[in-house]
Amino acid sequence: MYTGLYAAVSGSLAQEKRLAILTNNLANANTVGFKADRPMFQVEPSPVVVGPLPAADGSGAVVTTLNRFQGRDSSQTRLSAVHTDFTSGDLRDTGNPLDLALEGRGFFAVQTSDGVAYTRQGTFSLNAEGVLVTSGGLPVLGDNGPLRLRGGKIEIDPTGRVSAAGTFVDRLKIVDFPQPYALEKQGDVLFRSVVPNPPATTANTVVRQGAVETANVQPVRLLVSVMETSRAYEAYQKVIQAFNDTAGRAVNDIAGRA
Repeated sequence: MYTGLYAAVSGSLAQEKRLAILTNNLANANTVGFKADRPMFQVEPSPVVVGPLPAADGSGAVVTTLNRFQGRDSSQTRLSAVHTDFTSGDLRDTGNPLDLALEGRGFFAVQTSDGVAYTRQGTFSLNAEGVLVTSGGLPVLGDNGPLRLRGGKIEIDPTGRVSAAGTFVDRLKIVDFPQPYALEKQGDVLFRSVVPNPPATTANTVVRQGAVETANVQPVRLLVSVMETSRAYEAYQKVIQAFNDTAGRAVNDIAGRA
């Protein structure tokens, strides 16, 4: 009985974690530059209860002894990893000269208080000091540091060269890394390298001015997955409740016979 209970509990927890990831993806379906997360699960043999046994210290407490269950008739599911899907989203024209999108691989580099971070979200603007910043106020980097654009028409060509009032200012710092990307999310649209001094290279990409990259999620398909996961979670909860009811009846029967 206990092996079946462990399978039900682990399945319930797995569906709960999957639901949290899917709903976060769905909530960010309209977030520019968002990259969806994909949960990965692993099935393992379940532990089996050998106890309960009295505690060895003579306190009268009851402890439970667990052994690894090596049979094929019971298993438990656990979340083994969460992978980010870095495939590109669709490009959408906005007409805003400070909106930028990348066609191909690579990331914009931005300055944070903890160092350089990377993003595909190109909804930029100018702050009071004339610095190009992200929607979160982080400076966007060029080859020579934060980009400062004071006055005049701003033009950004497909190679990332930035000009203001017809004068060249700097080139956008657009970088790429070996795949699979050793990047982790910092928030919903920022990424940070998990290795120090990552081997960044200049990205072979095309910069589109006046456009943004939409999230790489499919809301309708994602909504179906959320509904299926919710039903699976509810089914596991019913199984767990059935185990609880059975255990309760067993305890009452034993107490009644005593």
